[in-house]
Amino acid sequence: MWRIPLGVLVGFAILLPVWWPVAFPYGDHLIFWAAGHSIVAGGSPYERGPWVALAHSYPSPHLEFLTQSGDEIWLYPPWTAFLFVPFGMLPQGGGPWAVHASYVAASIAATAMLINMASWRTTSVRTLAALLAMTFQPLVIAARWGQFTSWTLLGVVLAIAALHRTNAVPLVVGAILAVAKPQYAALPGLAVAAVLVRRRAWRPLLVAAAALVTMAIVTLALEPRALDAIAAGAGQRAGAFDRFPTSWGFARLLAPEGWPLVLAVLLAIGVVASVVAVWSATREQRDEVLVCASLALGVVLTPYALTYEHALLLPALVSAAFAADRCSARARAAILTGLVVLSGAAWGTFVFSTGAPLGFVPVATVALFGAAHLAARRSPAGTAGSRRVARSET
Repeated sequence: MWRIPLGVLVGFAILLPVWWPVAFPYGDHLIFWAAGHSIVAGGSPYERGPWVALAHSYPSPHLEFLTQSGDEIWLYPPWTAFLFVPFGMLPQGGGPWAVHASYVAASIAATAMLINMASWRTTSVRTLAALLAMTFQPLVIAARWGQFTSWTLLGVVLAIAALHRTNAVPLVVGAILAVAKPQYAALPGLAVAAVLVRRRAWRPLLVAAAALVTMAIVTLALEPRALDAIAAGAGQRAGAFDRFPTSWGFARLLAPEGWPLVLAVLLAIGVVASVVAVWSATREQRDEVLVCASLALGVVLTPYALTYEHALLLPALVSAAFAADRCSARARAAILTGLVVLSGAAWGTFVFSTGAPLGFVPVATVALFGAAHLAARRSPAGTAGSRRVARSET
C-alpha cells in the first residue's frame, strides 16, 4: 500500500514549481507555525499578543492584515493548534519549511494510498487517475498557500484503510488528523462509525472515540477561550457566503435574485449523486464509497470553504476513475473525459478567480462520482469488479 505509483511521481514532477510554497510572508505556513510556537512559548493562539509581536518582528502583509482587522485570528479548535506544536519547536527560519514539507508528504501519501487501495483493471486508467489526483488544483494550492487540508485528507484516507483491516491504529491517527478541520470530519466520521457498528467492531471504534474525546477535553481545558473565539469567527463569516467557492456562492453568482432555488437544486444534485454512488457500489466497495461520498457531500453542503478545501473531493474523484475502469469502453471514455475536463476547468477558473466561480467544483465532482458508479453498475464489465486492498501493493 505504501509504494508510490509512477503516476503520482510524474504528476508531482509536472507541477513541481507550483508545489513550491508561496513566499512565507504571503501564505499560511507562518501562521500555523506561529500557532504552535505560541503554545511552546507558554502563550495561546487565541491571544492577540503573540500575533502582534510576530507582525512587528516579521514583515508580512498577511499578518499585518490579520492583526489590524480587529477580528479573531485563530479560528480553529485548540487541538488543531497543538498539532503544530512540533513545528513550533523549530526556529522561525526552518519551522515554516517543515510545515510545508509535511503538507507535501501528506498529499503524496494520501494520493498513493488511494491509488494503491484499488485493484485496477487497466494500467492506463490507474496512471491517469494518479496524474489527475496529484495535479488536482485544490490539493496543489493547499500546500502552496500553506493550508493543512492534506492532513485532513490523509486522515480520512487512513480511516478508509482501517476499514479494510479493522485496525485501530490507522483509525486513531486518521481521526486525529481528520478532526483538525472538524466541519469536514463530521459526516465521514459518522459513516465510519456506522460501518464499524454494523460490523460489531467495537474495539477500534471505542479506542478512536476515547482518543478524540480525551484530546478535546484536554485541549479545551488548556484553551478555555477557544469556544468563544470559534463562535466569533463563525459570526464573522456568516454574511459573506457569496464570496466563497461553495455551492452557496456559486448559486448566488448564477442567480443573484433567485439563488435559494438554484442552491436547492445544486444541493439536491449532490445528495442524489452521493446516494446513487453508494447504492450502485458493489458489496465489497460500498463501505469505502460511503466514506468517500460523505466527505464529498460535506464539501458540497458547506456554506463556507476556500478553494484549497476542495482537495477533500479527491477520494470521490479517484473513486470515480476506478468505477470508470469497470465500465464499458464508451462509458469509461465519457467519464474519464469528464474528469479531465473538470480538472482543467478547475485550474482555468482558478487563474481568474479564487472565489464563487470555483463553486462548481464540488457539485461537478460529486455528480461525476455518482454517474461513474451508476455506469459501472449498469455495465456488464463492472459486475465482476470490486474495490479492495491490492495485496500486491502491500
